[in-house]
Amino acid sequence: MKKLILLCFILFYSSFCLLAQDSPTYTFDGVSYDLKTEIAGTLSLYYIVVDGNYQYFIGKGEAIVPLINTKNGDTYQEEYKKVLRDLSQQEGLSVKNVKLTRASLRRFVKDYHLYSGEAYTAQLVKNAVEYRVGLQVGFTNNIFTASQNPNNEFTPQFTTEFELYDPINLKLHAVLFQYKQTFSTSALDFSFSQFSINYRFKFWNTSRFSFYVNNKLATFTISQSPEREIIEDDESITTLGGTNFSFQGSFIFGLGADIKLGPGWLTLNYNDAFTPVIDDNGEFPLDITAGYRIKL
Repeated sequence: MKKLILLCFILFYSSFCLLAQDSPTYTFDGVSYDLKTEIAGTLSLYYIVVDGNYQYFIGKGEAIVPLINTKNGDTYQEEYKKVLRDLSQQEGLSVKNVKLTRASLRRFVKDYHLYSGEAYTAQLVKNAVEYRVGLQVGFTNNIFTASQNPNNEFTPQFTTEFELYDPINLKLHAVLFQYKQTFSTSALDFSFSQFSINYRFKFWNTSRFSFYVNNKLATFTISQSPEREIIEDDESITTLGGTNFSFQGSFIFGLGADIKLGPGWLTLNYNDAFTPVIDDNGEFPLDITAGYRIKL
């Protein structure tokens, strides 16, 4: 009976130690963090999430070292590459193309174990894609409808959007599907419905706010306006207006910002500011919207 109790105690203690090894702690500025294990082996990869940002750690033996990439002026110091190089000298692995991202670090640690012949265990990479939906309202002067808006009139508009965003592996990039609707006014009897596929590059991205460039890659537009006839110099008659359909690979650029507010983000956008492929009415573009976006 005593042997059975002793055996159970040994098994319990061993399991506790294994769990402790799988979830080590790291103390910084007096705060202890429970690290999550990404890859466990001779060379282990860990991470934590603080304020929506991922911090990665590398472990070998008893040592656990944070992987950092500080900025001095306009130059990143890439301290994490020196850490990886020092830990993998015997294997002769190159760190030149290693990025401080989950996917890139996973590849490096896996390559280390393949070169060294050591066993390892890796967590399955979970789908990190987030789905965000938003609604915005604003106004536009429709500069890309020169024939319909010669007097640079403003009309109200709203947009709805569905964004696909990976905050771990591709945190500077996003794909957006957008529906845009403008409305006629007493000054301009013209409106359109537009579906577009967009790419966003978040050139300044933090957990609290981000600034990005938006590019409409393709648009399908249905426009509506009263029909009118124009007599040309050769006395031929041209009919304009009515319902028209158009599909364009547009490359229409704009700017935007997301500001963290509550469970979602306050969104501010300066849309349709420039395109090299569509004629405008010669006026300064003013296409402004503001709204709110949430994560599904």
